[in-house]
Amino acid sequence: MTVGLGRRCRALALVVWVGLLSQCVTPEMQAVGRLNPQPMVTIPRRRVMLSLDVSRLVADEFRVPENNGITEVPVSSFRDSIAAGFWAGPATSFATRGAPRYVLSIYSCELDFVPSTIAVMRSFTTFVVAARARVRYMARVRNPDGDVVASARGEVLSTVVWNEVGGAGRATEDALAKMWVDLSESLLATFPIAVPEQQPPQSSGGEQPGLGLDGQPASQRRVQTW
Repeated sequence: MTVGLGRRCRALALVVWVGLLSQCVTPEMQAVGRLNPQPMVTIPRRRVMLSLDVSRLVADEFRVPENNGITEVPVSSFRDSIAAGFWAGPATSFATRGAPRYVLSIYSCELDFVPSTIAVMRSFTTFVVAARARVRYMARVRNPDGDVVASARGEVLSTVVWNEVGGAGRATEDALAKMWVDLSESLLATFPIAVPEQQPPQSSGGEQPGLGLDGQPASQRRVQTW
């Protein structure tokens, strides 16, 4: 009888300790600020320019509410973090001048956290000890005329887990990097790299054989198609 009571008391003490610990870790201690995602984008260089438009529909400052036993997380500069991942990754694979300009619009991008590891105590009380960042996004591409020529939506989970104070930012940064890798492979990889060469035009007037009106060899000209 005494032993059983002792076990129950120890279990209760552990529950109380865990509860106090979660209260001591305030949302501000888990805040996510401006991040610098580094996506590993490997698509070949494209022959068009690409601009980024992060819609105002994407919240810049918000709070991810407490859910599934995961504390509330304040987020700021979220649109800047999205843009940082673009410039560090996909943007490096596109022309910077002298080519048609396309626009990639991110018109939805939502962040939350999902449990990764859950501990169960003897009293069958459960609590989250690790979580992953989840980003759900929607994007589309417009050509120079403003027409939508491609779109994509998806969901990614961070590989990096949040299991310590300050880990929410690192997990979010990793999830945004994975989003840009996904978009590069599924959407941006459809942009033209190179296309079959044009046949050399017939020479006429003052035009030299094998040269276009711009004075460049016809064999070096490319037609950009979508």
